[in-house]
Amino acid sequence: MADTQKTATEEVVAGAPVKAVLVGRAMKSQTRLRVSKRAVVAAQGALTYLLREIVDGTKSAAEIDLKKKALPKHVQRAVSTDPELRALSAHWLLRNPAEVRKPGSEAQPSAVKAAGTRKRSVDVTSHQFRSSIKRIAREKDCALATAAMDTLATIAAEITADLTGRADEVAQKDSKKTIQAADVRAAVEGHLPGELKVHTVKAIETALAEAPQETS
Repeated sequence: MADTQKTATEEVVAGAPVKAVLVGRAMKSQTRLRVSKRAVVAAQGALTYLLREIVDGTKSAAEIDLKKKALPKHVQRAVSTDPELRALSAHWLLRNPAEVRKPGSEAQPSAVKAAGTRKRSVDVTSHQFRSSIKRIAREKDCALATAAMDTLATIAAEITADLTGRADEVAQKDSKKTIQAADVRAAVEGHLPGELKVHTVKAIETALAEAPQETS
């Protein structure tokens, strides 16, 4: 029964542009706690929604400049000109929202460092999100220059790492040994502003509703 349940869960999340197996791998690289399957689904739902918002803004910025392909500066503009996305960058992505780090550059200090988290490995994992970015860009009919794709992949890795760190912090406060979906939701509710928080929580709820419950 457990094997059947695992297969069913993987099938449900497989339709999302950001794959659960990738999110789970990235989360596990950032914490010493165990990570439940439903915590992965919750993080997958949150990350997918946030990336779609950023790609939407990136496309709009490129269109304003009459560019056929979005550049890193359009990603930056998408984040910096939207008040809630700018708050996201301040909370999670970068200490200096005026900079969007490219893969391979020096890592920025994390906004949060939970006691049980491992050393961040964003530069190692960011390239793994390139396929996810490509799928979302196709959804949004947004052509991306390679450098813009790399920038968005790094942002995806940054969001996942910091979301995991905050969920780890929540779990440890409750003396848990496993990060659960509720911890991911609490991390979002505690650190995202306004409508961005509302819609991200809704995306988490939708993802969890579509994924089968884990068996005990």
